[in-house]
Amino acid sequence: MKLTRDSALLWVGVIAALFAYLSVNKIPTEWSYPEWIQFGIAITGWAIGKLQSSPLSGENKQIFRP
Repeated sequence: MKLTRDSALLWVGVIAALFAYLSVNKIPTEWSYPEWIQFGIAITGWAIGKLQSSPLSGENKQIFRP
């Protein structure tokens, strides 16, 4: 099975990472403001990584030619 950004295996890894994150913290109903900010940072970082891992070329892709 090939691991691509749209494969089911990637989503299994995402869910496992989420459970791992939640297992080392208090339950979300007990989180304070800084803990919600940390969670937001973790989700945002994951989303940025997912969007940057696309194998497709961008709309304004420029090729560097010296």
